[in-house]
Amino acid sequence: MTNDDPRDPTIPELIKLGKSLHFPNRNVKHRRSLGKTASGARSATSSLPDTLSDLSSQDALVRAIGQRISSINFSILQTVNSAPTDILAAVEEMRQWISEEEIVRVVGYGRALLAAAIPANRLHHCGARVYIQHDRVPLPNSSRGGAILAASASGRTQAILDLLRRAKKLNPEIRIVGIADKSAPEFAQLCDIFVGIDLAYNPLLNPLHALADTGEYIISELLDAMVVAAARQAGLTEDDIRRGHEDLVDTGPHHQHES
Repeated sequence: MTNDDPRDPTIPELIKLGKSLHFPNRNVKHRRSLGKTASGARSATSSLPDTLSDLSSQDALVRAIGQRISSINFSILQTVNSAPTDILAAVEEMRQWISEEEIVRVVGYGRALLAAAIPANRLHHCGARVYIQHDRVPLPNSSRGGAILAASASGRTQAILDLLRRAKKLNPEIRIVGIADKSAPEFAQLCDIFVGIDLAYNPLLNPLHALADTGEYIISELLDAMVVAAARQAGLTEDDIRRGHEDLVDTGPHHQHES
């Protein structure tokens, strides 16, 4: 990181926050080696100490889980810090979806789609007409307009790129909000609003890393926060959101029995 990087002032704060979230162990010395990502950016990769790799004890497992949370949390905050303008634009777009009860198609593949389904559920409670790819209810015909919320951890899944290109071809009026790795230019170009996931720098080790898990958790956490922010901007209250929740059967603490 250079001194002219606009993110520099917040990095120490993020590191401090991350360290406060896991259970420290004075006997563990973290070792890091810097490597190159596919995009050429410098990133923190780990050569894990044996005490973090060995998860056979309760203490080690608890510390490893805490360390994983810290690392993912750092990347979420890093993403928010690196794309504030795009996030604000996406929140405004979501506000319109809610206020105008817009058709919103939530698309993606694998775990990225599962991650996007959580904020999609809340978006539906807030008033948008939400349809999730591969669900029992098919996506509305492109001629009906509306919007697409596209999620991909890598931004390079060919099937999702083909879907977005087809949407642009069939109906250019469909608005596309996408979230994916910031180093996915083709995905970004297909979106009207693009939020880039920033994984280029993370000094906090994740001893329980598996495939694209950090990107997927960013998709879930960040989109859900953005939906709530959009709902607030649309003037919705907790009661408004509750009225958008299912009430024909018991579905949890938000269900209210009539007296």
